[in-house]
Amino acid sequence: RSRGIGGQYRKNAFPISWSYSDSMSDISWASTASHTEDKTFSVQTVNKRGRGESRLRYLYQIFKRETDGRMLSEGRQQMATFSDSQIIGPSGRGSLNSRCHFVDQRNRDGFFRDLSVDESVVFNILESWAASSSYGYSLYDTDGLVSRIHTADAALSHQLFKSLASSARIDGRYADSDLFRSVRIGAGFAEAYTKEIGDLASLDLSYSHRESWESSSSSGPTTGEWLESLTLTDGNAIFLAETAIELGSVEVRDESRTIVYNRGLDYELIPVGTRTQIRRLVGGTIPDGAGVIVTYRAASISDAPFRTGNDIFSSRLHLFNDRLELHASVNSYRVDGDTLAAISQ
Repeated sequence: RSRGIGGQYRKNAFPISWSYSDSMSDISWASTASHTEDKTFSVQTVNKRGRGESRLRYLYQIFKRETDGRMLSEGRQQMATFSDSQIIGPSGRGSLNSRCHFVDQRNRDGFFRDLSVDESVVFNILESWAASSSYGYSLYDTDGLVSRIHTADAALSHQLFKSLASSARIDGRYADSDLFRSVRIGAGFAEAYTKEIGDLASLDLSYSHRESWESSSSSGPTTGEWLESLTLTDGNAIFLAETAIELGSVEVRDESRTIVYNRGLDYELIPVGTRTQIRRLVGGTIPDGAGVIVTYRAASISDAPFRTGNDIFSSRLHLFNDRLELHASVNSYRVDGDTLAAISQ
C-alpha cells in the first residue's frame, strides 16, 4: 500500500519540488516474511547554468523493518545530498562532478551517521581515448565508533573502431578507526569485443584481469564490533578485514542502513581458514555493483597481508533482436597464487 502527494514551485527557471509518501509492504520470499513501513518527506531543487548543473536534495524518513515477526530496526533518518556537474575543457571534452552526502539515522538500538564526499573528473583526450580519476572520503559514526575510509582510482580507456574497447585501472583504499586499519591497492585491465553477425545476431566477448594487495591490522579488545563499507559485484568474493569472525553476528544492510539483506538469499559467507569472504548471490535483492554496510563480531586480532587475483571471461550471443540470449562465463579467483575457486556457468 502506498499513497503520496507532491508539488513543484518554479520561479525564474529555478524549480523546487517536494513530495510526501506513506507506504507499507508485506513480502514473503521462500520461507522468510518481511514487513516494512515508511513515511518519507523530500524536497529538491535543480539550478542549471551555462555548461553546469547543481542539485540539492533533502529527505526525512520514519521507518520500521521486521523479518519473521522480529524487529530489525525502527527509527528515523535524514539525508542531504548536494551534487554539482560542470562541462570543462575545449569543445566540452571533459566533465567535473562533485557530490556531498550526509545521513543521520537513529533507531531503538542507537545511532548512525555517515558523511561522504566524492570528486571525479572525466576527460576525452582524443577521439578514441578517455581518462578519468576520482577520490572519495567517508566518515561513519556508529554509536561512537568512528571509521574513516579514503578511496581513489584512475582509469584510461581506448575505443578501437566500434568493436574493441580496452581499459586499464588502478585503485586504492585506506580505512582506519580506533580499532583497525586496512590498506588495499589494486590494478587491472579489461578487453571487450562486439561483433554484429548479420541483421539478427550479435556477439559480445570480454576478458578482465585484476590483482590486488591488501593488509589489515587491528588493536583493541580480543572480541569487538566491526563495520565495513563494501561494493558487491557479480561473481566476486571479497574478504572481510578481520579473522575469526562469528558468522552468526554478520549483518548486511544497504548504504542507507534501512534495508537488511538475508544470508542465503541475497549473499553468502565463505569461510577460508580463519578468514571469511562475502559474495553477492545472483537473483537476490542486492543490485550488482551496490554498496553495502557489513557489521560483525570478530574474536581475535588480525595482522594479515595477502594478495588476490581475479580473471573473468564472458561471452554473450544475442539472437533475433535480443529475443534470445546465450551466455557463458568463467570466473577464477586466487589468493596468494593459489586458486581458491573457479566458477563456470
